[in-house]
Amino acid sequence: MRRLLASIALVIALLPAAAVARTIDDTGIAGSEVVSGMWDQICLALPFCDVGEQAVDLVARQIINITFSLITAAGVIVTMYGGIMMIVSRGNQDAYGNAKKIMTTAAIGLLIAVVAEQLVLYVALDLVPRMLGN
Repeated sequence: MRRLLASIALVIALLPAAAVARTIDDTGIAGSEVVSGMWDQICLALPFCDVGEQAVDLVARQIINITFSLITAAGVIVTMYGGIMMIVSRGNQDAYGNAKKIMTTAAIGLLIAVVAEQLVLYVALDLVPRMLGN
C-alpha cells in the first residue's frame, strides 16, 4: 500500500514538469529562452534578485540574523519567565530553586547563542571566503 501511495505521489509531482516540457517542445522556443523569461518573472518577486552573485550571501545573512534574533528573543522571554517565577515563589524554596534553575539555563543558552552567532558569522564571512580565495 505504501509503495502504491508513493508511486501515485511521484506521478502527481512529476505531472507539472512533464506538462512544462511538452509545452516548451510544442512552442519550438529554445529551452534557455523559456528559462530566462521565467527567471525574469521570478526576479520581480524576489528581494535580492538584482544583486547577482551576492544574492546567496545576502540571503544567508538574513537567515542568520533572523534565526539568532529568534533565539535571543526566546532566551530573554525564558529569563523573564524565570524572574516572574522567582517573584511568585514567595519564599517557597523549591519553587525558588526551580526558577533559579530556569534563569541559569536561559543565561547559559543566551551565552551559547551569542557565541554560536559569532562563530557562524566568522566561518561564513571570513573563513570560507579565504578558503575559496576571495
